[in-house]
Amino acid sequence: MSKSHTGSGILQEIFESYMFNEDDVESATRFFSDSNLLGKSSFQLHTEGFFETDLLSLLNLNVLRK
Repeated sequence: MSKSHTGSGILQEIFESYMFNEDDVESATRFFSDSNLLGKSSFQLHTEGFFETDLLSLLNLNVLRK
């Protein structure tokens, strides 16, 4: 059985189908416009956006290691 037909292969295909590049995200959120801001904390920025005809909810995590 090929990897794409195993449980982990199917999950990987689903995960990859929801991956967006930086240009897509910036366009969907209008460059993270304040009008699309749903919430923020010291650790994350929660923004909404539209990609093609789909409404997206995006979390931008701010994680710094010392």
